[in-house]
Amino acid sequence: FDAGLLRRQRVLLAWSSGSIVAFASFHAIGREWALDLMRHSSGAPDGAMHRLIAEAAVLARGEGAECLSLAAIPE
Repeated sequence: FDAGLLRRQRVLLAWSSGSIVAFASFHAIGREWALDLMRHSSGAPDGAMHRLIAEAAVLARGEGAECLSLAAIPE
């Protein structure tokens, strides 16, 4: 993945015992969010990725998004 691209996206982090164990990034353009990357460590607790997606839906709605897609198409 490209760190420069991540700087232009919404990135949600999952923490456990003071360490980042997972992240999910989203393209957020206008009133639409689209899932891009999902990565987790072997130490991520069960359900960590599910929780990130659920939190993203809440955050996107709070920012006025009308659509959250779980499939991004590369530009």
